Amino acid sequence: MEIAMKYIVKILNALVITVGALILLYAFTRICLCDRFIVRGESMLPSFEDGRPVYVNKLIFGGRIYKNTDWDSSQLSTFRLPGLRNIKVGDVVMMNYPYAQCNDSINFKLNYVYMKRCFGTPGDTVRIINGYYIHPDSREKIDLGYYTERLSNTPDSILTEMGVVVKAFQLNKRIEWSIREFGPLYVPKTGDQIEITPANLKTYRKMIHYETGIWPRIKDNVITLAGEVLKSYQFQTDWYFFGGDNVLNSRDSRYFGLVPEEYIIGVVHTNRRKHI
Repeated sequence: MEIAMKYIVKILNALVITVGALILLYAFTRICLCDRFIVRGESMLPSFEDGRPVYVNKLIFGGRIYKNTDWDSSQLSTFRLPGLRNIKVGDVVMMNYPYAQCNDSINFKLNYVYMKRCFGTPGDTVRIINGYYIHPDSREKIDLGYYTERLSNTPDSILTEMGVVVKAFQLNKRIEWSIREFGPLYVPKTGDQIEITPANLKTYRKMIHYETGIWPRIKDNVITLAGEVLKSYQFQTDWYFFGGDNVLNSRDSRYFGLVPEEYIIGVVHTNRRKHI
């Protein structure tokens, strides 16, 4: 009887170790290697259809490790494992939507994710001319197919009747951008020292608040941060510009602005790579 109990205990211990190892392997795979998502909506048509499963490669850019496991918090705190390379223009990425809980400030909500294509990396300048994204390196038009052509050839009045929101993210009160004519918008990188003026404060206000936790304020055309006059600001993180392939029906950086590096989950794997 004693021998049988010892045998049972050994089996149970082995089962516990096996289950624990499988759980750790599952967690390691999802955090560091790859994860599976389902495409929701039409924002990435025609490249990715609604309901299509996609796999996100986390080796390319490096997986995220959460520092804060309070999933109800609106603040995201992570560090990133080393990756194989940086995000490039043309990559399709899975990211956390930066305004998941409110539109007033950049905030985090677990599993509230968007899939978009990268059109601007840190240090790039993003432009849209007559509906076409302009590649920041080659300066050539990026042809995304049917939807870009339709945006380019359809008058704003008709787009509005179709339910398309033509007005885009605004640089300031004097410059009105649209999804047809947008930019130039500089995408800050870590270490960039950018002059902050009343003309561009609207562009960078939420980004500065995200990095510092403090809102810049303006009074009598004087900008202050934490009570100190703010003439320039040095950015502490890398920022990105993401957009949908379906330029007529995509909530993306054209409307809500730039996305911090921490919000990038990984690069979407696809056999039908679009050359950009």
